[in-house]
Amino acid sequence: MAEDKVYLNKQTVQARPRTIEEVFVPELGNVWVRVAEMSGADKDRFEASLIEIQQVGKRLTQTPSLLNVRAKLAVQCIVDENGQRIYSDDEANVVGAWGAVALDRIVAVARRINGMGEDDQVALQEALKNDQPAALPSD
Repeated sequence: MAEDKVYLNKQTVQARPRTIEEVFVPELGNVWVRVAEMSGADKDRFEASLIEIQQVGKRLTQTPSLLNVRAKLAVQCIVDENGQRIYSDDEANVVGAWGAVALDRIVAVARRINGMGEDDQVALQEALKNDQPAALPSD
């Protein structure tokens, strides 16, 4: 018997809800935290936040910046009961001040449901290493 295949169309994509999982975080006062799958745009924004662009002379360089990486991921993924983000990108420093154990509980779920492994971090660093810096326009 032939297997029925479902092909991509606008209706099937719009009908699929994002994955949301709950994680118990006793370190934050015995609360449950909802952790959501990121949209493609959210994941791009998160990955872009890990790149630091600096001017060196007349050239721009890109280097990976893992500063506050757990909190940057957490603010993309922590949602309320309606699936709406609770924290904005600008609040990553607030979330980053939480205890590491609490943040790691949340981030472990966020990484898993968003298909993010150690390979993703290595790939980002390799891509930046191989990227040629851009020259600034001359005056």
